[in-house]
Amino acid sequence: MEILQSAGQKPIGLGNQVVIFPYSGRVIGMFPEPGLNALWINPALASKENAAAMFGETGWINSGGIRGWISPEFETHVGDVGRFWDTYAVSPEVDPDAYRLASSDETSATLEMEMS
Repeated sequence: MEILQSAGQKPIGLGNQVVIFPYSGRVIGMFPEPGLNALWINPALASKENAAAMFGETGWINSGGIRGWISPEFETHVGDVGRFWDTYAVSPEVDPDAYRLASSDETSATLEMEMS
């Protein structure tokens, strides 16, 4: 939470076990015990300096965590299935970093986004 906040982000904590990240519309932290995140997050989020640099970049930023997207991704994100990782690209329309916090309390958060 502190590293994200220092990078100008506004994470939402649900108790001390779940962290919601409105920037990318993801659950970015699930802590079954203190200090143990069950989710992969971008290694840049391990320090304030690297997190600030990451969010200062242009283009798609993969913060990590759990995401909810359309599927199967290869139809919308992959230019050549035979070269999957070489041609994988996320369209800003699919992951626009434009989510808004609609409501939250101690046990839930609702994020909203408009797209066309």
